[in-house]
Amino acid sequence: MVIFAAGVFVDLQKAFDTVNHEILFKKLQHYGIRGTLIKWFTSYLSNRQQHVSVMGFDSKNQNVNHGVPQGSVLGPLFFPIYVNDIHRSIKRSSTYHFADDTNLLTIAKNPKKLQSILNKDLNSLYKWLLANKISLNAAKTEMIIFRKPRQQAPLIKVKINGTRVIPSSKIKYLGIYLDIFLNGSAHCYELQTKLQRATGMIAKTRHYLKENKSQLISLYHSIFSCHIVYGCQIWSLNENRYTKKIQTLQNRAVRLISFSELNPDLHTIDHYKKLKLLKISDLVTLKNLLFVHDYFNNQLPNCFDEYFTLEKDIHQQNTRNSSKTNKLHVPNTVQVTYGDHSFKSRVVVAWNDLCNVIPNVKFQTLKKEKFKNLVINHILDGYT
Repeated sequence: MVIFAAGVFVDLQKAFDTVNHEILFKKLQHYGIRGTLIKWFTSYLSNRQQHVSVMGFDSKNQNVNHGVPQGSVLGPLFFPIYVNDIHRSIKRSSTYHFADDTNLLTIAKNPKKLQSILNKDLNSLYKWLLANKISLNAAKTEMIIFRKPRQQAPLIKVKINGTRVIPSSKIKYLGIYLDIFLNGSAHCYELQTKLQRATGMIAKTRHYLKENKSQLISLYHSIFSCHIVYGCQIWSLNENRYTKKIQTLQNRAVRLISFSELNPDLHTIDHYKKLKLLKISDLVTLKNLLFVHDYFNNQLPNCFDEYFTLEKDIHQQNTRNSSKTNKLHVPNTVQVTYGDHSFKSRVVVAWNDLCNVIPNVKFQTLKKEKFKNLVINHILDGYT
């Protein structure tokens, strides 16, 4: 059966600057903040003034009746409270928030149903924005329709406040580029530009740090590695020609900080081992293993409370797998791309492989730093 899924990413215009104080105070009272505490919040936001200064000339002070103080401790807290009830206006789609980033995810059995649900929910969303005095930037609101590579894209007409939302082939959300096939190719393509720029910076800077190995490694982490680590568990799920290019760029960066031209006999893998750096595929494995470790130590959000199941909790009889209390139950999958290569399957396989290689060690009881070092050393030992 064919399933259609679409995401609408709503752009709120100057979201933090348009928070209405009166409405915010009412919502704080609704959530149980009353008495002296609500008076304290009222005092904190009241009688604030602002002015513009240009080349030493200042404008007159004007009262600030909207918005939350950005750069303050309470500013990032006020806005999520202000929009916390936005999902109540949306009856059919799933709603996700992160600060001022709001998106709707809709799944339907046919394009006509998908179009109907999106238009109804976006109409309800716009009414909520009007009631809460938040400005919508309809022109920058984007939509993406997810589908399989061989599946034809459905033609649907979706509007918000009279402005049609045109489907995009990729969308940037929280620093990750999502493409219509969810295979990570869009993010990898954008990532290449950043990494190429970073390798150029390393090539020009490394000579000034030639005598200081630790600073060279810090340079690598600060302008190169930080880009490939961010979101790598998501965009690297499916290997493609872009992920291979990223590995090539990482090899070049490692050779640069190693001054490989001075040691032409050493292979690239030797430089990784010498500097104690991991290749991108092994960085993903490390992140996945740390994810499971956090799960066992209750360090993940509540939505992951029932995410994994131990093998011993599945089998009633004492089998070979169930006796190894560390091992996780491998979820049943039908497809390869969206099943075996899914995040959950990759994480479970990585954890079980580690349990097979290093048996009789209860990894979840180790301190996180100790467990991380154990995994890194185990991976580096395999670099031969």
